[in-house]
Amino acid sequence: MATGGQRENTCSLIKVKEVTLQNPREDPLYRGIVVVSNKIFVIDWFNRTVRIHGLQDGRLLSESDRLESRPMAVCLVNVSEIAVLLENGLIKIMSTHDTPVIRWSRELRVRGGLDRYHGVVSFKGDFVVCGVKENTMCWCMVSSNDGRVVGTIHQICKVKSYVSLSFKMFLKVMFGSLSSITAKHNMIYISCCVDSPDNDGVYAYDVQDPSKYKYIYKHEDLKSPKGIAVDRHGSLFVCNSVIPYSCIHHLTSECRLVSIITQGIPRDPRDIFCDDGHLYITSWESNHITIYRTQYPDPIIPSEVLNMDPIYIEMYRKALRNGTEKVFNIRIMIVGPYDVGKTTLTKRLLGKEVNICDRQSTEGIDVQTECCKVSLATGEWMTQEQNAEENLSLQRLVKLLNEQVQKKPNPNEQVPKEMEMHVNTAMQDNGKDQHYLAVRANQDIDEDVMPTLSQPVESPIAILSPEVSSDIARENEKKDVVMEIIQLVNTNSDKLEKSLEEYATLGMWDFAGQYVFYTTHQTFLSYRAVYLLVIDLSQHITAIIQDECFIDTAGLKLCQVQETIDTWMNMIHSCTSSSKPGIPAVILVGTHVDKIPEKYRHEVCERYFRKIRSYLSDKPTILHLVNEDFAIDNTVVDDKLVALKQKIVEVASQQPYWGEEVPARWILLERELTRLKAAGIKVIPRTLLEAFNQAHDVPIPTEELELFLKFQNDIGTILYFSIEVLKDNIVLVPQFMIDALKSLITAEVFVLRNAPAVAQKWDMFNKSGKLYPELIDAIWTKEKHPDLHDNKQHILLFMEHLHIIAKPRCFSDDGTEIKVEDYYLAPSSAGAIPSPQASDTDRFMCIAYLLVDVGSKVLRQLLIHHTVTSTCTLGQYLVKNMNTINRLTRVFNQSQKDIMFPPTGNDTNIDDYDITLLSALFQNIVPALSQPEKDMIKRLREERNKLYAHAKSCQISANDFQTYWNDISLILTTLSQQCGDTAFEAKILQEIQRTKVSAIPAGSYLGILKTWFDMIESVKDELQDVTARVQALESSKK
Repeated sequence: MATGGQRENTCSLIKVKEVTLQNPREDPLYRGIVVVSNKIFVIDWFNRTVRIHGLQDGRLLSESDRLESRPMAVCLVNVSEIAVLLENGLIKIMSTHDTPVIRWSRELRVRGGLDRYHGVVSFKGDFVVCGVKENTMCWCMVSSNDGRVVGTIHQICKVKSYVSLSFKMFLKVMFGSLSSITAKHNMIYISCCVDSPDNDGVYAYDVQDPSKYKYIYKHEDLKSPKGIAVDRHGSLFVCNSVIPYSCIHHLTSECRLVSIITQGIPRDPRDIFCDDGHLYITSWESNHITIYRTQYPDPIIPSEVLNMDPIYIEMYRKALRNGTEKVFNIRIMIVGPYDVGKTTLTKRLLGKEVNICDRQSTEGIDVQTECCKVSLATGEWMTQEQNAEENLSLQRLVKLLNEQVQKKPNPNEQVPKEMEMHVNTAMQDNGKDQHYLAVRANQDIDEDVMPTLSQPVESPIAILSPEVSSDIARENEKKDVVMEIIQLVNTNSDKLEKSLEEYATLGMWDFAGQYVFYTTHQTFLSYRAVYLLVIDLSQHITAIIQDECFIDTAGLKLCQVQETIDTWMNMIHSCTSSSKPGIPAVILVGTHVDKIPEKYRHEVCERYFRKIRSYLSDKPTILHLVNEDFAIDNTVVDDKLVALKQKIVEVASQQPYWGEEVPARWILLERELTRLKAAGIKVIPRTLLEAFNQAHDVPIPTEELELFLKFQNDIGTILYFSIEVLKDNIVLVPQFMIDALKSLITAEVFVLRNAPAVAQKWDMFNKSGKLYPELIDAIWTKEKHPDLHDNKQHILLFMEHLHIIAKPRCFSDDGTEIKVEDYYLAPSSAGAIPSPQASDTDRFMCIAYLLVDVGSKVLRQLLIHHTVTSTCTLGQYLVKNMNTINRLTRVFNQSQKDIMFPPTGNDTNIDDYDITLLSALFQNIVPALSQPEKDMIKRLREERNKLYAHAKSCQISANDFQTYWNDISLILTTLSQQCGDTAFEAKILQEIQRTKVSAIPAGSYLGILKTWFDMIESVKDELQDVTARVQALESSKK
C-alpha cells in the first residue's frame, strides 16, 4: 500500500498553451477529454452531447445530436476511433475523422454489468468499465463484440446511498463521476471518490490476478480524486479537484508518490489526458473549460524500450538515473518507384556533385550514416568531415565529463570513479587519443572542439585485440591525463556545449525502386524516420512502370505508378508504432520538373499532387502525408531544395523520438560499435563485445548489456536476436543482409563468365527463387566478397530469421519433420508466372486457395500454440470454457458447437475448424492474443467474406490480384511467425510461394468447393436460429 503524509518533491508544470473552447451554449459542463489528430474531443454532461474543437484555437468543429442518456466518460480506442460511455451502459463509437458531422459508426450495450456507469477505457481490444452496483464501486471487462461482461465483476469499495450522502458529495454525484479509469500494460487503475477517507484513493489491479487490488494509493491531501491518466512510461497522474487542494498527484506505476504538482494547475481540475509527453487538463471555471497542455519531468523513454518486458523498462530507468543524454537524430528514407531520380535527389540534398548523364540505378539500399549535422537553431545542413561519428562520440564523452566537473568545483577533490572511467576508456582504446589530448591539454580547442583524428582507423585485427593494462604506473599516468582533460574542459566549456547542443545528426537511406527488393525493404523500414516519397511528375499517375523485375501472375509487367505509391505507403504505414496519426511522416517530392513546359509547370505539378492525395483519400495511409509537397528539378541545384531541407528538419523535430534520453554510460559501447563499423567489420561474436565492455573501468552491467543490444537492434543500429541460433553473433551493419541478397540477384554476368558450372542453378534462382548452396559458394568467394565468405553461415541464419530466405522442410501427417531440402527459397527473387494465359478465374481460385487452405492452416496452428500445453489438450481447453461458449448463442451456432464438442464423444478435430469458427474463438475465448493479432485475424475473415464468401463472380483481375495477394500473404506470414514454430513458419512461406507460382494444386478444387458449401450451410444454420428466436418472441407477445 502506498499512502501519503506530507507533500514531498513538489514540482511545477510548464504551461505550454491555454485553449478556451468556443461554447455554443451558456451552460456547458464538460467531463471527459481525448486529444487526437490536432482535435479535442470533449463530452458535455449537462447538454448530453459530444463536441469536437480545434486544438490550436479552440473553435467548435462539430457537435453531436443530443444523446439518450448522460455521457459519463470518453476514451481513445485507437488512432481513428473514440468511445463514449453513457450512464445507462451504452458505449457509442465514432471516428476521429468525423468532421463537420459526427456519425456513430457502431454502438454496444453492456450486458450483465453495473447499475450506473462512470468510467471506460479501451484495453487490449475490449473495454473495461467502472461504476456502481448495489452501493459498491466495481469494475469489469466488457467484450467489444457484443457488450457482454467477460469474467467476474470485481468489487472495489462501498459507496454511500444517495440518502446518506453529504451535500458536498451529492454535488459530486450530480456534477462529476465517483470514479475514473485508465490502463497500461496489464494494469487497471481506478480513482475512487466516494466521500470516505478510508476509501477515497487510487486502486491498481493486475488483470492476470484481479481478485484483489495489487496497489493502493491514499493521501491526506487527496480530498476528491477525479480524472486519472497514465503516460507512455507507466507514470500516473491524478486530479485532485477540491479547492484549495487543486493539484495533480504524480505516481509511479506501483502507486508510489513521486510529486504533488500545484503550480500552474487550474482551479477544480476535472479530467486529464496523457499523450506524447504532454498532459491535457480540463477545469470548470465561469462555465468555460480551459485546457492546459502541460509538460512533466519524466525523461522521454524510447517506445522500443516501453514495448519490452517491464523488467527491461525498469532496468532502463535505473540506467538513466546514473546519467542521461538527449539524442537528436534525423534519419531520411528516400523511397519510391524505379528510375524516378531518388539517388540524384539524395546527392542534391547532401550538396554533392551530380552527373546527369550517369543513370546508374541503386541496388538494395545505399546508407550514409551521420553524413550531415543540422543546426537546431537555423535548420542549416552542414556536411560532416571524415571520421565524424568517431569525433561525435569523443565530443559526447567530453561533454559528459564537463557536466561532472561542473558538479565538482573544488580542484583539490579526487576525480570520481565514474568520471574517470569515461575519459580513461576513451583513451585506452587507442594510444593516439591519449597522446593527442595530453599534448593539447594547455592549448585552445578548434572551432569544431574535437579535431579529426590525425591517424587512420586501426585495422580490424588491432581493434579486435584490445589490451587492458593493470600496471600501476600506467594508472597514475592516466589519472594525470584525466586532470589535464578536466582543465581543458573547464577552459573551453562554452565551445563544448555549443558544439553538441546546437546540432542534430542526419543520415540518408536511399532505397532501390526495383520490385525485386520490396520484400527485403520491409525489414529495414522504421517509424524513426522522415520519408521522402519520390515520384516522376512527367509520368501519368496510371502509367506503367518499366520495371523488368515486376511480373504479375499473368506474366505481364502491369504495375502502375499509383499502385507503386500505394505499395510504399502501405509498407510505411505497417511500420508505425505510435498511437498518434501521421507517424512516420511522408513528404511527397516530385522530380523531372524540367520535362514539363514552364508555362504549365505549376498547374501540372499541383494537379498531380492532388491526384495522389485523392487516390489515397479513403485509405488510412493518407494521414502520413505532410501538408506541403515539393516539385524539384534534379538537373540543376533547385532553389526549392532549401525549403525541402527546412521542412525535413521541421517534421523531424515533431516526432516522438526527438530529444529522447539514453543512458550516458552507453556512450562508450556505442563508440566501440562505431569504431568497428569504421574498420569495415560487419559481424562480430557477442563474446567479443562483452570483452570490450568489461575492458571499461565501469562496464555496463551484464544484465543491462542484453537491454543495450535489444535497443540497438530495435532502432536499427545493429541486428541482434536473442533466440538460441542467433544470440551468439551481432551484425554491425544491418543493410549487410541486403548486400548479401543483392550480390546474388545481380550476379548473372559474373556467373556466366566465372562459374559456368552453376549457370543452371542461377537460372533456377532467377525464375523460381530456389537458392542452392553451390550457387552461394560460387558467388561468395574469398576474392569477390570476403565479408560474405567469412561469415556465410551467420548471414544465412540471419537471412532466414528475417524471412529474406527460407529453408523448405517436409513434414509427415503428424507434424514430424521428415526431410529438409538442400536449397533455400528467396521469394522476392522469384517471378510469379503460373501461365501467360492465366484467366481471371484462375486468379480467383488462387486467392480462394490461399484464404481457405493456407489461411486455415495458419489459424489452426496459432490456436494450438495459444491453448495446448503438455498438460492440456485443445478439447480440455474448450471444456474449461464450455459455459462461456454456451452463453455466446449469437457467436457460436449449434453446428460449430458440435465441431468443438462432438456428439459422438470423440475428441475435437482441429482440421474441422474453418476460418469463421477460428476467428470467433480468437475474438471471444482465447485471451492471450495481442490486439494486432486479433486485428489481422479479423482482416483475414473480412477478406475471405469479401473475395470469397460474398463474391459476385469467380473472377479477379490481374491488377486487383496483386494487391489482394500482397495483403493476404503478409497477414499469413506475420501470423505464422507468432506460432512459436520456425519449421511451420518456413513451411507456410514455401506454400505461399508455391501457390502463387503453381496456382491451385491438383485436387484442391473439390476441397475449396466443399468448404464453400459448408460455409453456406453454416449461414443457413445461423438463419434458422435467428428465425426460431423471432418466432419465440412473437409467441411471447401473444
